[in-house]
Formats: sequence, C-alpha cells, structure tokens
Amino acid sequence: MPANPIKNIYNTLLKEYDFVAHSWWPTTAFKEEEKQFEIIIGVILTQNTNWNNVVKSIRNLKRENLINIDGIKSIDKDRLEEIIRPSGFFKQKAAYLKNICDFFFENQMAQIIEMDTAKARALLLDVVGVGKESADSILLYALGHPVFVIDAYTKRIAQRMNLLDYCNTDKYDYDTLQKCFEENLKKDVDLFRKYHGLIVEHAKKHCRKKPLCDGCVLREKCSAKTKKLK
Repeated sequence: MPANPIKNIYNTLLKEYDFVAHSWWPTTAFKEEEKQFEIIIGVILTQNTNWNNVVKSIRNLKRENLINIDGIKSIDKDRLEEIIRPSGFFKQKAAYLKNICDFFFENQMAQIIEMDTAKARALLLDVVGVGKESADSILLYALGHPVFVIDAYTKRIAQRMNLLDYCNTDKYDYDTLQKCFEENLKKDVDLFRKYHGLIVEHAKKHCRKKPLCDGCVLREKCSAKTKKLK
C-alpha cells in the first residue's frame, strides 16, 4: 500500500512547527464559555479579511463588553457596525453576528456540542452568513466536533502537493477535499485542530500565492517549484 501523503505532510509540518498548539485558534478569554463565543465571533469576522483586522474588532467588542450573546443581540445594529468596522464588510458582518447570536440564543451551546455532528452542521449552515468553512471552524474550534476545516491555505497546499491524486479524484471543491483529509486521518478533534494550524503556519511562511520555496520542508514533492501556480 502506498505511503499516506496526508499523514506524511502532517508529520513533516509537525517537526517544523512544533510550537503550534492543539487549540491553535487565537483567543484571549480564560473561561471556556467565553473562549467558545470569542472563537465564534472570530469565525464570522475573519471572513474576507486578515486576522490583524479581526483582532482590532474583537478588542473593540471587549471594550464594550460585547463578547456575549445578550450583548450583541441587544446592541443597535448601526452601533455594532461601527465597533467591528476594522474587520471590513462591517454592515454584512454585523447582520451575521446577530444571526449567529440568535441561533445560539435559541439553541444552547451545550446541546450543539452533544448533538450529532452532521445534524449540528446542517443547523449551522441554515444560519445566514455561515458557509461551510465558517460552520466547520465553529464546530471544530468552538464546539469540539471532529470536522476538518478546508480553507484557501489547505486548498493551495493540497493542489501543490497533488494530494487528490492519492484520493483518486481531480476535484478541488470543499466537500471533496474535506472527505480526502477525513478519510485518511484518525477522526480526532485535537489532530484536526493542530493539522489545520500547521497548514496555516506553513502557508503564511512559505506556501503563499507566490511561493517562497527556499527552506520549505515540503519542497521536494511540491509542484510549485517547477511550475507557476495560482
């Protein structure tokens, strides 16, 4: 049986970035419930922007004591827009934040944590403003469900490393990539969190849109060193 490149990439990145924590998703909260909700807010705010902008918005929300469901539900939408302006698309994201707060007001977080993963995912995907990547990020990082998050970094590395050849498919859509990773890894929350964190670290350091191949630990099996990729 051929070696599993998905596991091999994980082991290689783990040696290179051993500082990446299992929890990985950056938060400043100490209490578990506050940490979970801060992650959920971060998932919404990070859509179509970089994390530095999200940090500014979260800092503003904390200053207004709004890292909680009741606070975001009750605040005037125009005021919320101003508070989260640094993260961009602030009108849209203010509406999305209120939508996700309505969801968790109607569905207790503890219930979603204990719920079957597929059912919980389907419920989240019904919330306006929550797509597949956002739903899976909430499930994995905030609620502890074993789902592998597929983002732009994961797609880029998977394509350059020709991972889908191993999975006998030529599709790089979200569902196909997610299935490829989940079927070739132990279904484990800590593993999925850490692997995604390792991918993000590597993509920021080396596997950029314009790759920086010098010093890349995946270089020998990467197609980016021989041809220009998007």
